[in-house]
Parts: sequence; structure tokens; C-alpha cells
Amino acid sequence: MTGCSAIFHVHTVFNNLISDYYGDHGFIPAQSNELIKQLGIWEENANIAIPVLPNNIDIPSIARLVPGAIHSDIPGFVLRNHGIYAWGNSIWEAKRHLEAFEFIFELEYRRLALLR
Repeated sequence: MTGCSAIFHVHTVFNNLISDYYGDHGFIPAQSNELIKQLGIWEENANIAIPVLPNNIDIPSIARLVPGAIHSDIPGFVLRNHGIYAWGNSIWEAKRHLEAFEFIFELEYRRLALLR
């Protein structure tokens, strides 16, 4: 569905925290962040929405939602309060995307913490 050659799936604190916070919205917003360029989006002050899927013990119900979470410009999605899937045309590109997502998630978490 993505045409990729590699997919990484990891579980980290920040993707769990931020996906739980934005889970009801269905996406994690990110805007004007330099690391968005690492996802291949070079638009000035880019504003993206990283999909968040609900977590469920019934894996086939999650699988049915995956096609709607795959967007050609966003190389990944998050399973709420579980982990992230990031992909690319090589293991190196998939890793770069994963690291960019994780930076975006941590930055958003810390930004929200400052606003409280």
C-alpha cells in the first residue's frame, strides 16, 4: 500500500503520551518544525497531521483502519498509546522518518507542558 521497502514499528514514551493526548482528534498536529523536512515535506511553515489509529485488542479491526491512515505525504502513523509505524524506500529512510517523528512528538509534548 505504501510502495516502501522497509517499515519500523517501535514503542516509545513520547509517541505513547502524545498519541493518547491527541487520540480523540485522530491525528497529531505538527507545524513550523524543521524536522518535518526529514519526512520529505519542504513547504515553508508546513502544517501536517500525523494519523492516530485507535488501539484495540481485536487486531483485524485495527487492520481495517490502516488503509485510511496511509497518506502519500506522511510516511507513518501512530497506534494510540502503543507505538508508531514509519516507513521508507530503504531501512535508512525509514529510520530517518522514525527519528523525525519521534523528535516531533517530543517537541510537541514539551511545548504542551510549557503551556500548562
